[in-house]
Amino acid sequence: MQRRDLIKYSGLFVGFTIGAGAFTSVVSSCKKGESAEGESAPDNWTPATLTLESFQLVSLIADTMLPRTKTPSASDLGVDRVVDALLTDWAAPDSRQIFLTGLANFAIQFQEKTGKTFEAASVQERTDYLNARNQEILAAAKTLAPGEKPLPSHQFFLLLKDMIYRGFFTSQQLCEEILVYDPIPGIYKGCTPLADTQGMAYAPI
Repeated sequence: MQRRDLIKYSGLFVGFTIGAGAFTSVVSSCKKGESAEGESAPDNWTPATLTLESFQLVSLIADTMLPRTKTPSASDLGVDRVVDALLTDWAAPDSRQIFLTGLANFAIQFQEKTGKTFEAASVQERTDYLNARNQEILAAAKTLAPGEKPLPSHQFFLLLKDMIYRGFFTSQQLCEEILVYDPIPGIYKGCTPLADTQGMAYAPI
């Protein structure tokens, strides 16, 4: 989905409002623990709103959308935890219910379509399904009348996608270690050649 379309249609149904600073604090609070040697350390974290099973599904969806490549995957950065935190502390009750119902239906529909659970499917099967679902929702969104809301299942998918991408691109680790991070920005330059930043985008925070 094109970014402008996502913004246009997600504004019709997102049941919570959170500023950039608050969103960043949510992401930071969901960072996975590390030992003194920099290795992952158990932190006894458990989801507050999602069940363990639904949390694992969110984690797989997030990692399918944003897999580990030269950059960390979504779950590496704790984006799956961000989704649970937003549902717990920021989502309106009706939006939270739309999300939980949509997630359960997503798992059922995927299995009906492929004959497999999302967990048992290959990465390619997961990717193909998500891409097809995304195109279907985009096409449906373009037919909406002014003020008309998308179907609940479409609201769920767009809300999940929005939380995953915002959680990923506002991650402290991504912004400080991978993107070009400028904590004290100078003169605003609206059109900066990527060559000036060695091909990397500026961090959004």
